Amino acid sequence: WDRIRVNLDVAGTLRGHLQAGAFCRYVNCNAKMRQHMPASLMGQVILNDAEEVVDAGFMKIFGCVNSCVKLVIVSAFVYVEDKSAIWVAVLFPLCMAVWLCCRR
Repeated sequence: WDRIRVNLDVAGTLRGHLQAGAFCRYVNCNAKMRQHMPASLMGQVILNDAEEVVDAGFMKIFGCVNSCVKLVIVSAFVYVEDKSAIWVAVLFPLCMAVWLCCRR
């Protein structure tokens, strides 16, 4: 799975789309709007901020979805094997959520 994920390069593709969208939006602005938005700021948005938004923001969703899918699979396995132990599969994510909330 890791090799497939590297070959897909989702982060790179998303970064490219975000940078292209920001550039097109800047180019399509009228002159009055461009005066309020200097080219240096737009360059910073395209080069630095787009990478941060994708890597520190959007790509975190895949990790969360991955963890949720694993929890669902484990819960289904526990339910099939021993229905009386399903409380453990329910309690574990709840304890993790409480711990994460208290950690902040």
